[in-house]
Amino acid sequence: MPKPSILIVDDNQVDARLLEGMLREEGDYDHLRASSATEASTLITATPGIDVIFLDVYLPDTSGVEICRKLKEDPATQSISVILISGVHKDNASITAGLEAGADGYLTKPLYVNEVRSWLRAALRIRRLTCAQTERTSPASTQADLLTHFSKLSHAVNNPLQALMANADLLALNIAGQPHDLALLAEIQRYADRIANLVAEASAKAALRLDTQP
Repeated sequence: MPKPSILIVDDNQVDARLLEGMLREEGDYDHLRASSATEASTLITATPGIDVIFLDVYLPDTSGVEICRKLKEDPATQSISVILISGVHKDNASITAGLEAGADGYLTKPLYVNEVRSWLRAALRIRRLTCAQTERTSPASTQADLLTHFSKLSHAVNNPLQALMANADLLALNIAGQPHDLALLAEIQRYADRIANLVAEASAKAALRLDTQP
């Protein structure tokens, strides 16, 4: 099984080396580095097996958010996990912009090793599951079959998602007075709400398409 491939895109070489050091201590990965959007685009095209991209939001030639949007709009690269990194204090507006661009995660500098490694493990797990599911999907499936499967899958996601939300609320009661832990939990709840909205929207669209099938 090939080693996971990670691309770090940051024009600050000190920060890039620091992040690479954190990732090397986590596991055996192939590391690539780019300092601009242009260089990153060239590497991504030449290296189709990239699994995760740690992408700085502020680059000399374009925004990391815009790069992320283009990657997620392209079928050839949309399954790559993209984790945006910003040197600006995280707020709801910046998180929303990143998520709307399709980002799979969002970190702010200074980076903390445990947080970086947690995001990497989660990104690689989702990447493996996505690739495995793609391989199992039959290309001969009809559109109706796919819509039916997706509709059922959307509904199936709701049960564990509701458990996640409920347990997060209970956990919040147990860590009252711990600002850092509460901030992390608030982020979990924010992402859970976004998943719920996406699932509801996708489920409604799939059901509508099924109703209009000839």
